[in-house]
Amino acid sequence: MRPRPRRSPISRMNEPLSSRRITELLQTRRVGHPLILLDSVDSTNRHLRDLARRGAAPGTVVVAEHQTGGLGRRGRTWHSPRSLGLWFSVLLEAEDRQLLSLMAGVAVVLGLRVYPGADLSLRWPNDVYAGSRKIAGILCQTHSVHPAVILGIGVNVNQGPADFDSSLLGKATSLRILKGEPCDRERLLVRFFMEIEAQYDRFLEGDREGMLMQYIRFSDFMDHPVRLRLENKIVTGRVVGLHAKGDLLIESPSGRRERYAEGEIIEVMDVTRG
Repeated sequence: MRPRPRRSPISRMNEPLSSRRITELLQTRRVGHPLILLDSVDSTNRHLRDLARRGAAPGTVVVAEHQTGGLGRRGRTWHSPRSLGLWFSVLLEAEDRQLLSLMAGVAVVLGLRVYPGADLSLRWPNDVYAGSRKIAGILCQTHSVHPAVILGIGVNVNQGPADFDSSLLGKATSLRILKGEPCDRERLLVRFFMEIEAQYDRFLEGDREGMLMQYIRFSDFMDHPVRLRLENKIVTGRVVGLHAKGDLLIESPSGRRERYAEGEIIEVMDVTRG
């Protein structure tokens, strides 16, 4: 019997994810055990939160082909077109949400680096950029029943320019746009699981300093003037470092240093503008 030819990412681009193939590729001990693959859901984070209330184990992952109400920060919706990106949530046991959130950003960058050539960087707390355009985002939520954190991760994989909402034009990109060809979503998903588990192992071992140093190496904002959006105002200043817990340290134009545990950097300015 002749072996079946290996199908190219182009032929699989719009096909649903295969739980069987993901399981065959999976090499993690914890992340992705169990794996729950859904066709459509309002939000993978909400679905996993409900499962956690019913006793889901750390390491549980929920993946959806499509989200009707994917969650972004500050109540925003994450655009999640069917079968073009990776939309998933991971349940991990931890009490330090901020550091785990930064850890997840590092894991996503490392996962994306299997496709060389993209100018990848992290923007606090955990948006992933390719050049000046966003390619992935992470929403980290705590769970009240036990010390658990839900990492909601969205990665733009096989979208073309026409697949983005008009509000995202010029602001978002995808691996397909960067590479000029589709990517294998199942292999990439498994790669993310491996990187998340490796970073989580470092977290459990207490390697906080090493994790923060790696995050800083991937960042695009250190020693730059930035605009930080808070709940009810915008702060401008120069980023001078990260606290041991992952909080942002900003020096104001007057020289006063402040620590921020919440918010998001919405603009990184040239040093000459500071």
